[in-house]
Amino acid sequence: MRESWNSAPEFELQERYEQPPFVQWDQQRFKGDAYPVYSWGTNVVEVEVDSLTWEVTVKGIWAAYDIGTPMDERIVRGQIEGGIAQGLGYATMEVMNSSKGRFMQESLFDYVIPTAVDLPNIHSTLIENEYEYGPFGAKCAGELPFVGAAPALASAVQHALGVPITRIPLTPDYLREVTQGED
Repeated sequence: MRESWNSAPEFELQERYEQPPFVQWDQQRFKGDAYPVYSWGTNVVEVEVDSLTWEVTVKGIWAAYDIGTPMDERIVRGQIEGGIAQGLGYATMEVMNSSKGRFMQESLFDYVIPTAVDLPNIHSTLIENEYEYGPFGAKCAGELPFVGAAPALASAVQHALGVPITRIPLTPDYLREVTQGED
């Protein structure tokens, strides 16, 4: 592709990805192990908890991910920041209650999601670890940033308060209950 970059106004490059020989996956019957490799990540969250209002303030989050060789680092960084934002919202403010099989929250007025002003500084690092069977050395990033943010936040609050945290979202009512032994 690099050799043809400046030689023609247009060109097309096609290459079909083939699974490595050790992957046993039947695309017709959807059986086998379709995911022969895993991406890895870790998150650290710094919090402050107001002991009067029980509100949690996330002061910062640090994350490191091994996703092989990123194909487009800007897109990966956007995925990381978006996933972390979603995970922090899930852990702190996204309350979803139901009654008689119906959700009580019906709109964004009563189902709150984070905005840019709700988010801390996000510091992320990519650990380049080329995966020889991935396209251009890549592994997946997908949901990886989302799944680590909420447990890291819950662990930070548990550490700050010194009481077991067993569920999310970490609403002020829930934190008051667990610190006063009501839960």
